[in-house]
Amino acid sequence: RAMDSLKSPRTVAEQIAKLYSSQVPNVERDEMVRDLYDIAGIWSDPLTEARGLESIVANYRSLAAIASSSNLQVLDACSSKASDAQIMLRFEGYAVYKVRMTPFTVTVKQWSVVTLSAATRKILSHVDHWSLESLLSGIPLLGWAYLRLWRPTVGRIVELVFSPKALLASSPRHATIKDH
Repeated sequence: RAMDSLKSPRTVAEQIAKLYSSQVPNVERDEMVRDLYDIAGIWSDPLTEARGLESIVANYRSLAAIASSSNLQVLDACSSKASDAQIMLRFEGYAVYKVRMTPFTVTVKQWSVVTLSAATRKILSHVDHWSLESLLSGIPLLGWAYLRLWRPTVGRIVELVFSPKALLASSPRHATIKDH
């Protein structure tokens, strides 16, 4: 069904992206996950990790619990042969989540690295990468505080502690030898 034949990288990426859509009913999404992922598959992102097929099913179900609407738009996708046994798929896109019971819509730029079995075309590993900046920047006040206060403050602290001038000031002074 889902990956019975070799398809273009974009087609496979769009099949995976459909799992992020709030328009897909849970029962249908559960079936899609079971079609796409290996029974011992692993899915992770910077916040969570799901190991095993049922854990991955639950992870995708959790999206509907936190987002009243969501989708992942694929921008680009490519694949390569990782080994005789594995195919590597990489894709990037924008995930948009309308956070349930809030006025917030969060848009996150993400890139995904997916390892598929060459024999079964099932997903063995799926890692979503995204940044804290991408997550927080779309949330009013929190995004402003992160971008205007937190990041510049951390940058200044790092500069003050680790700049060559600061390091010289904190290094032990060498004793000088005086002529008698």
